[in-house]
Amino acid sequence: MSRPAAAKTVRKRSEIPEKYRWRLEDIYENDDLWEADFAKVQETLPKIGQYKGKLSESPATLKACLDLLFETEETFERLFVYAFTRRDEDSTDAKYQALYDRAQRLAVQFSTTASFIEPEILQMPEERLDEYLASENLALYRHYLDNIIRNKPHTLSPQEEAVLAAAGELAQAPSNVFGM
Repeated sequence: MSRPAAAKTVRKRSEIPEKYRWRLEDIYENDDLWEADFAKVQETLPKIGQYKGKLSESPATLKACLDLLFETEETFERLFVYAFTRRDEDSTDAKYQALYDRAQRLAVQFSTTASFIEPEILQMPEERLDEYLASENLALYRHYLDNIIRNKPHTLSPQEEAVLAAAGELAQAPSNVFGM
């Protein structure tokens, strides 16, 4: 019977050769650039909210909202990946734990702000939605809109979607209940 090998100690990030480390500088060269994008997303959320109740006005209005939504989402995803990965580089680094927590809270704010979009699209009269789908303005979003329509039976009302989105922060809370 052979003996198990001695456990290796976990090396610190600084002890790992550079070629084996993530290059997070490719996402954000420094934390100040992350902070600038974080502020940009926070400033954009109320602009997305201004479209609430207006998506059925015209294909151009819906397109403007979706343009802003997806542009903001792209920036947010970079923010989140950077914060998440920085946190995972060294889980003892309080600075990046806090950055990740901020990104988590921003995710809930973003989700809550945008929660009206899909239910509002689905509340449009079917003829108007078909007209919008045929619009050249919305060609870029055809797949997205088709998915919304396909998932209609599983979509809640705007109020219920907002409650669900706001509960996102609760889902991240620590729990002391085992097996659930």
